[in-house]
Amino acid sequence: MTTVVVGGGLAGLSAATALAQRGESVTLLESRSFCGGRAYSYNAPVVGDIVDNGQHVMLGCYTATRQYVSLIGSSANLIIQPQLAIPMVSSADTQQWFRCPQLPSPLNLVVGLARFCGWQQAWRLVQQRHVLQQDPSKKYINWDQLSCAEWFKSVGISNDAIHRFWEPLTLAVMNDSPGRVSAAPFLSALHRIVTGPRNAASLAISRVGLSDLLVNPAIEFLKSKGSEVRSGVTISRVVVQDQKITSLVSNAGETFIADKVIFAMPPAALSKTLSETPGTIVLREMLSCFETSPILSVYLWYDRPVVDQPIVGLLNSPFHWMFSRHAILGGNAPYGVTLVVSGAADFDKMNRDDVVEMALKAMQEFFPKSRGAQLVHRMVSREPHATVRLAPGTQRLRAAIKSPWSNAQFVGDWTDTQLPATIEGAIASGIIGSAT
Repeated sequence: MTTVVVGGGLAGLSAATALAQRGESVTLLESRSFCGGRAYSYNAPVVGDIVDNGQHVMLGCYTATRQYVSLIGSSANLIIQPQLAIPMVSSADTQQWFRCPQLPSPLNLVVGLARFCGWQQAWRLVQQRHVLQQDPSKKYINWDQLSCAEWFKSVGISNDAIHRFWEPLTLAVMNDSPGRVSAAPFLSALHRIVTGPRNAASLAISRVGLSDLLVNPAIEFLKSKGSEVRSGVTISRVVVQDQKITSLVSNAGETFIADKVIFAMPPAALSKTLSETPGTIVLREMLSCFETSPILSVYLWYDRPVVDQPIVGLLNSPFHWMFSRHAILGGNAPYGVTLVVSGAADFDKMNRDDVVEMALKAMQEFFPKSRGAQLVHRMVSREPHATVRLAPGTQRLRAAIKSPWSNAQFVGDWTDTQLPATIEGAIASGIIGSAT
């Protein structure tokens, strides 16, 4: 029995590796020349560095991701903090750490929030413990009618606490501002944090590029299991008989016989693939309802170290996060930093030079060491469709989309995982889809 996985992003790779681990025959097809979907890395030869197409924040509660990297043998390259500790800066002279003490969860998060935002705001979280500790699926549809901003207000969280803690967390988890995204997947992620182990809220940082952490080891794993990985293959026709997919045909005319099919594609790409398939008009109309949210990353390399911490949250700035590759890797790693904007729609019409100039000003404002350093190289990475934007009401759409064929599944961060559209959501969906 052969399963064909269409799409070599993280959802497709996680589905394929889970199937291969169970001894099933798998053929994975990717339309581009490389796998990884919206999470990959590439060389920056000018400075001898590896660059991710967008820096991603991962958390200790990413259980599917941790299971996946363990399976493919790359878990040693994922560093997870023992406890959440991150500096948040609002100016060069104003820095405050958000630290969780070594206490059981969720008490560690409550104390950390109390130290950062005050006990009154921490008490707001305690008052919601009965909501956050129960199975989120019971409240999911109700929560989905609210934006994160509306939920914050409904439970009495102050504007200052939203600005300093809850908005940065929303941007990191949902890739958009609190007023534009559903409370349901956010609270589902928060449920994992408060019911998980002590390091559930901790940052998880890769010591290598995303491709070397999540993609290349998966491809090697698949090959070691006898599976086939094909790049540069675009499926243009889906052959259906008696409510089952019997084969897939590429735009080059190659036919792939399939007993089972897993479509691991974003909504727009899936809709295009099914455009000539009978009986998919309603499905494609539903797929067209999904919107996306962009991520912007600015890479700056200096002639000397300019930042001491691996990751810093930025307040009162157009940029949300700063990552220092040198602080993460140490040794002879280039002195590079990455400034990241989540939900970066406001930057769509800005030219590259203006974006870089804004980034340099932010570095000089928040990190004084950069003022005397020489800029060696710069790059701007735009991912216009980095994630699906899970607006209020989107859950009904996610839950309604099902495969019309008995031997096919849809997987991806946009499917009904009840999680945000993150690396974790993509990998979890692939694992779930492989077991169905």
